[in-house]
Amino acid sequence: METAKISNTGQTTIPAPIREFLQISKGDRLLFEIDQNKHVILRKIKPFDAEFALSLESTLSNEWNSNSDSEAYDDL
Repeated sequence: METAKISNTGQTTIPAPIREFLQISKGDRLLFEIDQNKHVILRKIKPFDAEFALSLESTLSNEWNSNSDSEAYDDL
């Protein structure tokens, strides 16, 4: 178990064993979630590759794009 103290500006230092476990370092982005049991979950956000995502756009633009597709999937 690791502990940390919150500064008066709401900042803290994540203990080294936690940083190592999450493989996080300076500049990484973190996600904080609260689950249904009120546990806080801390995760490293994986970088988003916008260029790759945009390259996929042209391959998907006509897929699932007809009226019959819309009607079939409206109730999902």
